[in-house]
Amino acid sequence: MMVLRGSFGDTRVDPVVLFDVHDLEGAGPPADAIDVQFRAPLTFSLLVDALVRNDRELDAQTCLTVYEKVIEHTVGKVQVACGYVTDDGSVSSPARLELATLGESSVPGLDTVRMHHHLWIGPTAETLDDGVRRTVDRRRLRDALRNVVWPSYLGRLRELTELTCGISWGIPWPGAAGQIVDPPLHEHLAGHELGVCPSPWGAREMWEQPTEKWLADVAEDERAAAGDAERGLLYWTPPGTERS
Repeated sequence: MMVLRGSFGDTRVDPVVLFDVHDLEGAGPPADAIDVQFRAPLTFSLLVDALVRNDRELDAQTCLTVYEKVIEHTVGKVQVACGYVTDDGSVSSPARLELATLGESSVPGLDTVRMHHHLWIGPTAETLDDGVRRTVDRRRLRDALRNVVWPSYLGRLRELTELTCGISWGIPWPGAAGQIVDPPLHEHLAGHELGVCPSPWGAREMWEQPTEKWLADVAEDERAAAGDAERGLLYWTPPGTERS
């Protein structure tokens, strides 16, 4: 699937198409492109997998259609939040990025659904104020992905799936990141991993979302919260239960 959309003003411009994602026999993304891989929370993948395995194709297709809208949202956020170039790393200028995106539902080596999408970013872009091609500001790109785009991606996925798919998200245990808790898919996470996809054209420089640091921070939050709960410093109501 290819989605490119934006509105005009500052970095709110339409990005340029980096390459044709529909040509699977073609060269694919440039060798120096950055592959930002957005990996959905595991419970969303488990939901789609369960629907497919139980022959609920229409419901599974609804989830896939929702994810296409999430991809569209993410592309727009990347252009707005990350659309900057620099000459020397110290001064950023608004730019029109070169982007391409592809959504997939599987990862090589894993036999269950793994919803994710690749968003390739060209290494250079046209500066909006003077038309000169400069290097994409990688430091600003990393910061914006972590602080703006990734949280926005998660929020949009939660919003649209709750609205359309009849599910509920929540915190499955103290300190955890959000997962689908109704139906209680968080109870089936053991033994599953996100995985990393090389894409149909093989791996480029890849920046996984969530990052290893984000996952490590969540794990540390879980450990700290579990310790607080053991010491009686944290009151916790599990999903699906009512406070007394």
